[in-house]
Amino acid sequence: MLPSTFPREAILKLKNGAGQVGLSYPAAVLNAMVRKNFTNDVYHVLENPVAKTYTIKSENTIAFEIDGPYQAMVLPSAKEEGRKLKKRYAVYNFDGSLAELKGFEVKRRGELQLIKLFQTSVFGGFLNGSSLGDVYSSVASIANYWLDVLYSKGVDLPDSELFELISENRSLSRSLEDYSNQRSAPIVAAKRLAEFLGDEMIKQSGLNCRIVILQEPKGEATSERAVPLAIFKADRFVRRHFLRRWLKRPDFSGDFEIREVLDWAYYIDRLSSAVLKLVCIPAVLQGIPNPVPRVPLPDWVKNKVASMGKSRSQKKLTDMFKCTMSNQIETSLKDFDGAHSSAARCEQKSDLNDTRNSKKVKMPLISETKAPNPTNNVSPTAERGLFTLWFMILNDLQSVKLRVPRTFYVNQRVPKAIDSGECKEIFRGANASNLSPLSLQESESHLTTQ
Repeated sequence: MLPSTFPREAILKLKNGAGQVGLSYPAAVLNAMVRKNFTNDVYHVLENPVAKTYTIKSENTIAFEIDGPYQAMVLPSAKEEGRKLKKRYAVYNFDGSLAELKGFEVKRRGELQLIKLFQTSVFGGFLNGSSLGDVYSSVASIANYWLDVLYSKGVDLPDSELFELISENRSLSRSLEDYSNQRSAPIVAAKRLAEFLGDEMIKQSGLNCRIVILQEPKGEATSERAVPLAIFKADRFVRRHFLRRWLKRPDFSGDFEIREVLDWAYYIDRLSSAVLKLVCIPAVLQGIPNPVPRVPLPDWVKNKVASMGKSRSQKKLTDMFKCTMSNQIETSLKDFDGAHSSAARCEQKSDLNDTRNSKKVKMPLISETKAPNPTNNVSPTAERGLFTLWFMILNDLQSVKLRVPRTFYVNQRVPKAIDSGECKEIFRGANASNLSPLSLQESESHLTTQ
């Protein structure tokens, strides 16, 4: 897409003042680039099918055409995750008129008039308001109006207008005999129309039938509950006779209210599907709360919005540059080292009975930073005793140098003047009378294994 300020027309003046020629600058440049880079120079054309001789030429049938500029374009969303709706869009001119409308139900034959009226009115609502929230508030009010018509069962509408809204006009391209045992809603309704209008209807091709969906028989498929609208305009006794058969209700009387037998849940679901694709899902994916709450969102939309909310949560700038006191780091490291020493373990064992003096062991510094994957790798360096630790902290790979001393424990006969307080156990249950640690750096130790 190009901005409206992009140069559109190029005027070429002819020689000798013969006039001038205008051409679309973006289209000319794009077509020249496509012809240069995407032309098939070895396109074979069959000249003689018998001898199978071909001529080779350059061929390129790709050509761009520039449209617009336009004020807005509305694209619907699919109800299923990962599915893309192709060739469905509404394009508006700057004067608010529709420049092009493609792929929507309003352009199709046989769709519910209710959905057509909803789409016709809602397209204009997308141009109202000065913000995204105002736009979806405008279209939501239009959607709620038509939903109210269904939820109220068309209480304020005469029967003629109600039938006009909820009936579907379907045409059969062939005669009913050609459809044999097929049971789609238009075919079932057309066969029922032929039952009370005569068998001659079955032999006609191009049969046109307006159908409505009833609540009964309960538990049957939608196609089995489709009846021709003409039955409600038939004689009272004829209407009662056939509705008893189609509804499978021998006690059905001819005196009834049409609103009580219509399947309102079916029509609400049909309209809600259109509202979901045009209003609810696009609004939610753009950060606007569901503008029509009574139309529930699919689970995949809720999950996607939840993940988007986590990714959009931003920390305060002051928290990102907050200083950490050096003594806190040293204390934490000391606690980490002390918590794993033998003296600390012995002290913990001795203080189990005295909860007042129990020492709380702090977690390592790495866990305090809430790193998702603390240590990724430990690799030795060229210097003995020096290792490189690799950490993944907040999606950032960090390295830390770690010097590991070589520690020995010497069991002496004579006790040392100053006891270190550490306690260790000698393997195989030997008596540890005066056990003292001795730590040396790798560079200071020269031990060989015999």
